[in-house]
Amino acid sequence: MNPRCMPKSFDVRVTERLIKHGILSSEELTAHIDALPDLADKVAECETLWPGVEKPANEAEEPATTAPSA
Repeated sequence: MNPRCMPKSFDVRVTERLIKHGILSSEELTAHIDALPDLADKVAECETLWPGVEKPANEAEEPATTAPSA
């Protein structure tokens, strides 16, 4: 492995740039990915909300209000 390759070099957000600049080879990246353990059986599902986009399931929708008729 290239001595300039640090574990953070395998961050998916920067690998393309590192390969382009010759700091990381695609073979090194492939070898690293192939060596990763399969942890699929250890996954824990969780629900996340996007603030301002989703409301919690236990939070009822407020009824729409209409302007009083004159």
